[in-house]
Amino acid sequence: MAEEKKSTPKSVTLKKEYQHGKFIFDVEMINGDKGQSFSEKNPHDAFVVGTEAAYTMETKTKGQYTNTYLNPVKPKGGGMPKFDGKGAKRIAALNAAAMLVASGKADMKVIDLANTFNKWLNE
Repeated sequence: MAEEKKSTPKSVTLKKEYQHGKFIFDVEMINGDKGQSFSEKNPHDAFVVGTEAAYTMETKTKGQYTNTYLNPVKPKGGGMPKFDGKGAKRIAALNAAAMLVASGKADMKVIDLANTFNKWLNE
């Protein structure tokens, strides 16, 4: 795995736009690192001149051509939350309560009915 580095982009120049909505940029960092970087946005949103960025460097050779790529490091965390059994039960209780109230088979507020179901599921 490539070593993570941090530096500030000195220049970020659009090199090419591909038909499928990707862009390739030439990126030069103030520490002297240079390479290409792909992005789905123009201007590049991960490498912004004057704003420090975390990245990895990767060199690939294909035939007679060698290219260096600067790949932005995505922030850790985010994504889907990890559910324990209780979280899944809360979702099931809320779903059931919403269906009952929407069908007219319950005369309670959805959240009150969901809390009742949730207590029963966790007994």
